[in-house]
Amino acid sequence: MWLKLKISIISISLVLVSGCSISSKQSMPLAAVIDKSESSQFVGSNTKPVTYQISAVDKLMNDAKNLQKSGQPVKAIAILERALRIRPRNPFIWSQMAQLRYSQQQYKEAESLALRSNQYVGSNVVLSQSNWLLIANARAKLGNKAGSIAARKKVGK
Repeated sequence: MWLKLKISIISISLVLVSGCSISSKQSMPLAAVIDKSESSQFVGSNTKPVTYQISAVDKLMNDAKNLQKSGQPVKAIAILERALRIRPRNPFIWSQMAQLRYSQQQYKEAESLALRSNQYVGSNVVLSQSNWLLIANARAKLGNKAGSIAARKKVGK
């Protein structure tokens, strides 16, 4: 009887406390936290509700995305460069920079940044394939048909 009551009280407390523990300014979709697990931290124990902290890098990447969407690519690049100074081996930052440079029609730099992202990608197949596709498109825009075909073959692996 007491065990069921304790479990009920703890469950209700966890729901109430977890709803208050994350501010709306710093919340991120769970998928973003899972994708960037190396740069996000999960905090908790058996007695405390499980919450997550947004790292400085995650915040900078979100800020850069918002700047890019609002048509401020130069500021977005500056923000991503700051993120790289904090986490130089984060493949997500390199990939986001590559996408931004591609959208600015700076194809050679986009290719180089995507290749750098792939150096640090590890086992994240989705990010790797996304980078190879960007590389293939950048090479096609640069007139490198053979390089584009070779990159597209790597997307299929």
